[in-house]
Amino acid sequence: MKPNFLVLGAAKSGTTWLYSCLEEHPEIFVPSIKEIHFFSYPSNYEKGFAWYESFFKRHTAEKSIGEVSPSYLVRPEVPERIYNYNPNMRLLVVLRNPIARAYSNYCMILRVGKISKDINRVFSVEDEIHPLISRGLYYGHITRYLDFFKLENMKILIFEDIKHNPERFINDVYSFLNVDSDFKPSILYSRQNPKQSLPKFKKVYYSLVSAKDWIRKNSRLGVEVIDYLRRYGYFDMLHQINRGEEFPVLSQEVERNLADFFQADVSSLSKLIDRDLSFWLEPYYK
Repeated sequence: MKPNFLVLGAAKSGTTWLYSCLEEHPEIFVPSIKEIHFFSYPSNYEKGFAWYESFFKRHTAEKSIGEVSPSYLVRPEVPERIYNYNPNMRLLVVLRNPIARAYSNYCMILRVGKISKDINRVFSVEDEIHPLISRGLYYGHITRYLDFFKLENMKILIFEDIKHNPERFINDVYSFLNVDSDFKPSILYSRQNPKQSLPKFKKVYYSLVSAKDWIRKNSRLGVEVIDYLRRYGYFDMLHQINRGEEFPVLSQEVERNLADFFQADVSSLSKLIDRDLSFWLEPYYK
């Protein structure tokens, strides 16, 4: 019942779409709950391995067993915890343009009222760096894993490849997990988590989000119900009804500063995975 693969993240980099593709494959088992956050959330890790493995008890004859928790990539204590649990774990990482990823993450948090609407202040790189930005320093996050795992144990994928050729992208994932790579999931060309707006009725929306967070922490059945509603579009319907003003946008100056900030990390990552990722930052220098 032990999982043999994990999707580490990054957050806002297509992990919901990837989870759906994994869930559909007949040779892969993932829990009905997308994000368990066992190795990264102290309150979950303290519950022990038996609690964690209970999420996989419905596994039958599938070859690959795993889960998707985007918080695993950035928490410094997680690589050692995973290694101690299963030193042969296969690790999938999806990386996205760090500026676009941070902005998408910002919009998600702003929607629930948990971050400043002063976008230029949040994305400033002059003083203290906001966690939204530091989460995009991928080279550092990945090298922490390489202290415990070989690079062959990791499959590093690029989010932008999903748009260009989703079939090749998911074939690479299936091959890495040693399952039938010719399988084509029904949601292959579907878009998950479409862009939303700020809520029109903020107090009602915040109350619903608080209730959802409480359920996620306290009720396994409640979590499965929430994931069912999300999967079948009920949350998207709610967002459309509650659609308000658009999100604030980054200024060109802030984008340029962010590109300068990420340049060294992107260069190091490019060398590590032997792929030129400079296309992430080039648009911000025009």
